[in-house]
Amino acid sequence: MKKLLILSIASIFLSNCTTDEIMSNPAVKSESPIVVVENNSAELNNNIAAKTINASTVVTISTITRGFSSSISINNGYMTRNSSGVVQPTTVKMNTAKWITFKQKFSALNLVKVSSYEPSTCLRCSGADLAQTLEISYNGVIYTSQEFDKTNPPTALKNFVSYMNSLN
Repeated sequence: MKKLLILSIASIFLSNCTTDEIMSNPAVKSESPIVVVENNSAELNNNIAAKTINASTVVTISTITRGFSSSISINNGYMTRNSSGVVQPTTVKMNTAKWITFKQKFSALNLVKVSSYEPSTCLRCSGADLAQTLEISYNGVIYTSQEFDKTNPPTALKNFVSYMNSLN
């Protein structure tokens, strides 16, 4: 318990000091195993998960295979479905429960990392599965995933992508 209290106090002290202030303190020896992380708020803001959906946010999941394509786009509580252009795209207002669930799942995404998530399988490469990509337009920036198998999206996107696919 005493160690926890000491660590908590040290954490408070370190979070309120600059690197120079910490290192100039005579109690800190150069051999001390201290790792100092500078607080760069611009970098933190770029790496955080999306917090809220605004009116200009558009989320599209596109599905492609030989001779067929479809997409689901969600913008401001409306869902647009499009299938190979054969049938006119349809836009419907999402019910409140689906919209709330969508916003909750969206807020868990780390948009900056969306393009770095590796697909775990490549069934789409042989035509054994449909290929999907996720594209998110948020605050004027477009985040696009790598192509992945519809039945097995990257782990970090699985919850969100599965929910979007269930809306179809």
